[in-house]
Amino acid sequence: MKARIVKGIALFVSVVMVLGLTACGSSGQKEERPEFVYVPEYIQVPQWEGQDISVMQMSGEKLYYRVWSWDETTGQGKTAYYALDLSQEGAEPVELALGVTGGGQDFMHMQFDENGNMYAAVRTYEETQETDENGNTYTTYDYENAETALIKYLADGGEEFRLDLTKMMNEVQDEYSRYIQYMEIDKAGNIYLSNSESKIWVVSAEGQHLFTLDVPNWINGLGCSRDGDVYVTMHDMGGMVLKKIDLAAKDFGETLSGLPTNFYGDVQPGITGDFLLKGDTVLYEYDAGTQTYEEILKFIECDINGSYVQDMCVTQEGRILVYYSDWSLGETEIVSLVKTPSSEVTEKVTLTLGGMYISQDIQSSIIKFNKSSDQYRITIKDYSETMGTEENAWEDALTRMNNDILTGNAPDMISLDNMNVKMLAAKGVLEDLTPYLESSGRLSREDMIDSVLKAYTMSDTLCGIPLTFYISTLISGVSVVGEETGWTVDEMIATADQMPADAPIMEYATKNSMLQTLIVYGVDSYMNWETGECSFESDEFIKVLEFANRFPKERTYSEDDPVMPELVEQGKLLAVNQTISSAGDYQIIKTIWGEDVTCIGYPTNSGNGSVLQGSEAIAVSAKSKNKDVAWEFLEGMIADAAQESGYSWGFPITRTAMEAKFEEDMTPNYQYDYATGEILLDENGEPLEYSKGGWSFGNNVSYDIYAATQEEVDAVKELIESTTTLATIDMEILNIIQEEAAFYFEGQKSAAEVAEVIQSTIQVYVDENR
Repeated sequence: MKARIVKGIALFVSVVMVLGLTACGSSGQKEERPEFVYVPEYIQVPQWEGQDISVMQMSGEKLYYRVWSWDETTGQGKTAYYALDLSQEGAEPVELALGVTGGGQDFMHMQFDENGNMYAAVRTYEETQETDENGNTYTTYDYENAETALIKYLADGGEEFRLDLTKMMNEVQDEYSRYIQYMEIDKAGNIYLSNSESKIWVVSAEGQHLFTLDVPNWINGLGCSRDGDVYVTMHDMGGMVLKKIDLAAKDFGETLSGLPTNFYGDVQPGITGDFLLKGDTVLYEYDAGTQTYEEILKFIECDINGSYVQDMCVTQEGRILVYYSDWSLGETEIVSLVKTPSSEVTEKVTLTLGGMYISQDIQSSIIKFNKSSDQYRITIKDYSETMGTEENAWEDALTRMNNDILTGNAPDMISLDNMNVKMLAAKGVLEDLTPYLESSGRLSREDMIDSVLKAYTMSDTLCGIPLTFYISTLISGVSVVGEETGWTVDEMIATADQMPADAPIMEYATKNSMLQTLIVYGVDSYMNWETGECSFESDEFIKVLEFANRFPKERTYSEDDPVMPELVEQGKLLAVNQTISSAGDYQIIKTIWGEDVTCIGYPTNSGNGSVLQGSEAIAVSAKSKNKDVAWEFLEGMIADAAQESGYSWGFPITRTAMEAKFEEDMTPNYQYDYATGEILLDENGEPLEYSKGGWSFGNNVSYDIYAATQEEVDAVKELIESTTTLATIDMEILNIIQEEAAFYFEGQKSAAEVAEVIQSTIQVYVDENR
C-alpha cells in the first residue's frame, strides 16, 4: 500500500471539503437537511523520494507505519518503524527503536499498543540459494519446518517476551492454515490470535498462553468493543453475529445479532455506542444492549470510497480517523471526519446515481467529480444495500429500483448493470446521449467502438455508454461448424445429431443450464420490447425446449470424467460457451481445439449470434433536471478511463485504449538473464518466452498461451465489430420459462403445451411493462 509521494515533510495538510447536503432532485423537491454531517479533513502521510511506506495501524490518535528504503552503502534494504501523533498539528514522526531483525522472517501480523510497543506473530524459516540447469540462481524457503513466535518488541528497544507458537500452530492439520490472519489486544493487554478458520489462541499480557478456542465457523474478523472487550465476527443463526470471548469461562460468551446485512466483519470501538460496523458504502454504530444499529454516515458523502478504507479509529473528541488507500488514484491519506452542524456547510445541487450495486471505479469517479465541482455533487442510491436475506431479496430490490425509475422518484443517472435496458428504452425513460456525444469536447464518436454504441442504441436512442465490454459466444472448431459465423436452431440441432450417441455435446450441461444459455443469449429471437410482440409458441422455441431436454437433469462429477480437451479430441463436444474479454480468451480455445475456430454464436434467425455485455454502463434519466451535469460526469469518467490502465478487464470503449490492449496481447513475455539483462535464447537462437496465461484441467492437462498473432487479434476484432446485440437478462422472464419448462422436463406436459403457457404469461408481463 504505497502512499502518495510528498516531497519534504508536509506532515499535516488539512483541507475541509465543502459537502452538498440538499438538492432539488428529479422531482424538484428539496430533501430535509440532517442536523449534523461529517466533513473530511485530509492528513497526508509523510514520504520521501526512494522510500516505500506501509501504514499498519492507527491506535488511539497515533499512526504507526513502516518505511522501507534502499541503503546504497550496504547494498541492502532497510526497514524502520515510525509513530505519528495525529492529534498534534505539525507533529514530527518519531522513529521507534524496535529491535526487529530482517531476513528469513515473515511478519504474519502486527499490532501496536498505546505506548508504541509492537506485538508481532513472526514465522522464521531457512533460506537456501539454489541453481537451475541454466545457471540461474534463486532462493527457496523452507516453510514446512518453520518456527512461529509471538514477540513483544518494546518501543525503546529490546523484547519483553517471546512466546513459541510452533507447537500450537502445528495442531492445525492443514499446513496452509498455519498462518495468523487476525490479532487483537483487549483492555487488560491480553492478546488474541487467530488463523481465521479453526483456532483462536489467547495469550496474557505477560506472554503466557492462557487457552485455545476451537472455532465452529469461519472467522470474518476480530475487534474490540468500546469497553475494550474482544469479539469475534462470524456467521451463525442464519446471519452475521458478534461473539464475545469470555476470559473467565475460556469460551465464547454472549452472542449479538441484528447486524446490517451489508456488514462483512470489520469491527471498531464505537463513538457513543459499542461498535462501529463498516459496510462497503456505509458506516454504522451498533448498540449491544438493544442489538440495534443506526447509520452514522455514507462514505461517498464524505468523498471516500468505502472499499478502500483500510483502518479506522475514534479520537477522544469523537472524530473518526480513516486510513484510506485508493489504489486506482495511487493515493494514501488519513481522513479525519469531523462532526459538523449542517448549517455551517455550503449546500450544493445534488444529483443521484442509482443502481443495483455501484462499482468501486464508478465511486472513485464520483469522488473525483465531487471534489472538483463547487456547484454540484453526486450521491449514490444503491438499491442492493438494503436487501434482506430472504430468497427473493434481489428481485424485490430490483423491483423497487424499476418503480422509482418509472415514477417521479427516478435517479438522475442509472447504472445499467443488471438492468433490462431494452424494457427501459421501450418506456422512454432514458435520455438519448447521441447529441451530447456529438457535441462533446472530450470524446469523439469516431474513437469509440461503433458496435458497442449500436448495441446500446434502441429506437434511435443511445441509452447508455459502458466503460468496458466483453463478448459472450459459442466457439467451435471449423471442422465441426465451418468457417461462417451464425447458425439457426435447426442447424445447431443438425450438427449435434452428427455427434456420437454418448457425447455430452456441451460440457457439464443440464436441461436447465442449456435452456438458460439459449434463452438468456437468444431471447431476442422470441420477443421484441419495442413492439411488444412475443413468439414463444413458435416451432423454433419448441425445438429449443426439445433440445434442452436431451441433457440430463443433473450432472454427477467424477475425477475420471473426460475434460474439455479430451472431449474435443474424441469429437464429443459441439461448442464451448466462452466469454471473450481479451485476445487470450480466444487463443486458449483455439489452442485446445488444435485448429482454427469459429465464433459461431448462439442460434438465431439472423446475425452472428454472439452477444455483447457492457460493464459499468451509465444512462441519464429523461426526467433529470440536470442532464448537462450528468453528461459532464459521464463524459469525464469515460475520458479518464481511456487513459487509465486500471480498466484492464474486458475491452475498453475507446478505440485507442482497445488498440493498446491488443498491442499488450501481442507483446511477448521474454525470459531474461537477470545478471546481464539480455533476453535468453533457445538452442536455435530464438528468444525464449514465458506464458501469458493458461488453463489447467483434471488429469494434469494444461495449456499455455503466448503472445497473440496478428491473425488472432484480427479474428477478435472482427467478432467485436460484428456483434451489435446487447445481452439483456430479465430474471422475471427467465423464471417464467424455467418454471413452466420443468413440467415438460418432468414429462407432465408436452413441449407445445408448455410453450403456449409461456407465451401467454410472458405476453401479459411484456404488455404490463411497456
